[in-house]
Order: sequence, then C-alpha cells, then structure tokens
Amino acid sequence: YDHHSVNGVSEFFKQANDALDNFVTELKNQNLWKSTVIVMGSDFGRSMGPNSSGGSDHAWGGNYFMIGGSVKGGQILGRPFYRWSLHMY
Repeated sequence: YDHHSVNGVSEFFKQANDALDNFVTELKNQNLWKSTVIVMGSDFGRSMGPNSSGGSDHAWGGNYFMIGGSVKGGQILGRPFYRWSLHMY
C-alpha cells in the first residue's frame, strides 16, 4: 500500500475487504463472531486523501479500525491532528 503515485490501491483494499468478509463469515458459521475482535492498524501514517499524483503520502498518524460481533460500531473517536496545527488534541 506504500504507493505515492497513481496505483491500484483500490484493488488492494478490495482484496483486504474480501478476505475480512470471508473470515467474518467463517467466524459466524462457527458461532465465534460475538466473542471475536479484529483490530487492523497501519505501520506508519498515510495521508487520508490523494496527493497530486493520485497516490498517498506518509503522514503524521496511523489509521486503525476495529470490528467484532460485540463492538459498538458506527463511531469515529478523537479528532484529527493536522501538521500545520500548533494545538495538540
């Protein structure tokens, strides 16, 4: 996913999404979904929007998500930190 110019990152996201979907389906089939939490995080920060070349750049914070059968979803916690801001949140 470390691409700084136009790339097939959408296909990589589709592959990750399909793998997670298959894994969740199997957990549900085995009645394990309600007791499972999956956390995914980046090894370094990536910009949330595309750069002028259609890729993404290194950024100032990592991106993470958490899913699970008992996770209360639909929330975004915290506030973004912007490089140009002198105010820390």
